[in-house]
Amino acid sequence: MDVQRAVERAEALDDNTVAIYFKLPSPRFFLFMTYKYDIGVYIVPKHVFDGKDWSTFKNFDLTKQWPLSTGPWQVVEGSPQRKVLDRRPNWWAAERKIAPLPMVERNIWLPDAGEQQSVQALIGNQLDAGPVMQPATFPALFRGNPKVTTYTGHKQPFGYMDWWPLSLYLNNERAPFNDRDVRWALSYYIDRQQVIDIGFLGASTISNLPLPLFLPLMHYIDDIDDLLAKYDTSEYSPKKADTLLAGKGFRKDGGGFWTDAEGQRIEQRARFAGAGDEEPLAHPRTVVLRSRLSRYQAECIRFAIKSDRHLGRIGTGE
Repeated sequence: MDVQRAVERAEALDDNTVAIYFKLPSPRFFLFMTYKYDIGVYIVPKHVFDGKDWSTFKNFDLTKQWPLSTGPWQVVEGSPQRKVLDRRPNWWAAERKIAPLPMVERNIWLPDAGEQQSVQALIGNQLDAGPVMQPATFPALFRGNPKVTTYTGHKQPFGYMDWWPLSLYLNNERAPFNDRDVRWALSYYIDRQQVIDIGFLGASTISNLPLPLFLPLMHYIDDIDDLLAKYDTSEYSPKKADTLLAGKGFRKDGGGFWTDAEGQRIEQRARFAGAGDEEPLAHPRTVVLRSRLSRYQAECIRFAIKSDRHLGRIGTGE
């Protein structure tokens, strides 16, 4: 959808250069083109995908060694039960001495069985690595198997700083959150430190921007200290929130809910997404956020909390 909206055409100038021509200014499109983690445009082999219907083409055929990859791994088995990737002995980058072959010869990926089952498997040495887990889980895991470790050993935060801060996203094109003051009010209702202290047992940090506090970014983050001092994006101030909503003409009804000029309660659905089907609503961080919003928002703005496949809905503006 982003490509259709922004790109006029793409042209290969030579074997190593592609020119992208845009319909409108698109300074962030470079980030879209540099695929990272799960965001961006896949670069695919033309001789495999040319003439195929991408909506139905599976790109999976072990006899043809599909999917093709420039990495050191080859898929040798793929099923709902497991995926197996073997190291390529003749990986091009190793042959050209650009990079060494990985020491691991085989990766076996299993479906996520849930946090508790994964913990038991790690304790019993049935897994070499586990999924994302809650901070409260690690002490019991270390007691069961002292050889298990994390990016920070046996100390908090039991991991590395993620590349995207946990965020509450709003649809700025729909009322009432098309009003910046209403968005600020919601922000003022959230006690971020409490979410960290209870939801993460202190194993996290507040980020004032939708960016991680990575060292290479600190030069840019420090450069806007004056703006963050003026617009404190992490400030917790329910009184300011109440003042903003009242100033926009919202009034509380007999049940304590904020209503608009027509007397209609403001109802917004908040969808919490997570790694597993059971995780979003049960995760301590979600419980704390719901509790915090309930303390103020249950008397202000009603939220229908629902776990859902939300990325598609975000893309369509729902």
